Amino acid sequence: MIRRPPRSTLSSSSAASDVYKRQPMMFAIVALPVRIALAFLSIFSSIATRVVSMVWSIVFPIITPFVDLVATRARPLAMLLVVLPLSFLMRNYMALTEWVFQTFFADPHQHEQRVQRVQQAVKARLTKLPSERKKMCTARAPWQNLSTRFADYKSNSDCIFVGDMRNVLGLNEKEGTVRVEPLVEVGQITRWLLPKGYMLKTTLEIEEATLGGLAMAVGMTTASHKWGLLQETVRAYEIVLGDGRLVTATRDNEHADLWHALPWSHGSLGLLVGLTLEVQPVTNWVALSYQAIEGHADICSRIREESLREDPADFVEATLFSLDQGVLMTAQFVDKPDSSIGRVNNCNWWFKPWFYCHIRDSFFAAKKNHNNTVTEFIPTYQYIFRHNRAVFWSLNDQLPEKYGNHWLFRLLFGWLTPPKVTFLKLPATASIRREMMLHRVYQDIVLPISTLEAATSKATELFGMWPLLVYPSRV
Repeated sequence: MIRRPPRSTLSSSSAASDVYKRQPMMFAIVALPVRIALAFLSIFSSIATRVVSMVWSIVFPIITPFVDLVATRARPLAMLLVVLPLSFLMRNYMALTEWVFQTFFADPHQHEQRVQRVQQAVKARLTKLPSERKKMCTARAPWQNLSTRFADYKSNSDCIFVGDMRNVLGLNEKEGTVRVEPLVEVGQITRWLLPKGYMLKTTLEIEEATLGGLAMAVGMTTASHKWGLLQETVRAYEIVLGDGRLVTATRDNEHADLWHALPWSHGSLGLLVGLTLEVQPVTNWVALSYQAIEGHADICSRIREESLREDPADFVEATLFSLDQGVLMTAQFVDKPDSSIGRVNNCNWWFKPWFYCHIRDSFFAAKKNHNNTVTEFIPTYQYIFRHNRAVFWSLNDQLPEKYGNHWLFRLLFGWLTPPKVTFLKLPATASIRREMMLHRVYQDIVLPISTLEAATSKATELFGMWPLLVYPSRV
């Protein structure tokens, strides 16, 4: 980035002024061949993607029985030999293409033009006869979202391209907000904000989740007891409506009804093209305390106590390993680690235990040592995405803990994790789809905190699955 000095500096020296006048030109000359090369690379990549898709559509039906056999009889081996390596390659390929996009093509100043393109596409649909109009949606491929749902509706819809709307548009420190396009991911905005000393008030723990998807559906985190669900930190939605109009909906303007209706709407009310979200100042470290608690009533009581404090911790969550055994975790931002209080834990290093296993081990270690509270210092980014490598604990379904969390596996192959969540949907056969949709539970249950005892008991009765994650949230 080239920064111009103040005008007074430029006018005081003609030589300096000439240098600053030439720099943008020099930059443009250097950038032009790069942009041309990248344009050809983009075209080649697009052609290659189409060829691979065509070949895959032919080959996949043939290998489906083999995929089903391996997935049911030798899933851990398939994860190690096929899924994790391919996912690793895909994750890094997508990281490279994102770097190329952000370095050479991303242009926040072109946001208005991208919005106008969306408006034109919506209006073009209206020129068709009513009988010829299809339902409208974004052109984003279904496998790219984090839902376990397999949707085919886009193949028979008017798909509007929004794939380049993944730019951070600016930080307003005075207002305490950041403006983004809808496909900016949680990991991307966190990496952008943290060096500036900020993060979103409600920052989900999954790097791949898009802010647009969270704002139009629901997003909560361990800071939700202070800030609420993600949509409650949205200052403004920029929406293209079904007639092509662009409106900005805020809590108190003429489109306030739309502001209240958009959360949970899942994109059914318009095409999101921009968001303004609240941020909070942060530090580079978090002091995380683990409190081992026994007894169902005591666990629930302590969760309520911590989350309803007048001046609560920055983060509050609980992980229950049974109705009578749980770990309450509270965290505060700190300037630096204090070795007299606790040790540093770089919990996201490849050889470290899966975080939920670390929580469980902390519980039993605390009980053994008769010390119910243990404190660690974790870098802020690593704390936010502490569950990333085991995808909370859902990776255990694909790669059992006895293999994936074994110290030797982590040391030799831990760098392959986590599998890219969206990648797991690509090779899904019909039987795997049925398993993902009907035989697994990925369920958020939102209930008043006063009913926590009854809620956890009912979840145990219905599912009998552990651990359970409890996020107190202000609504």
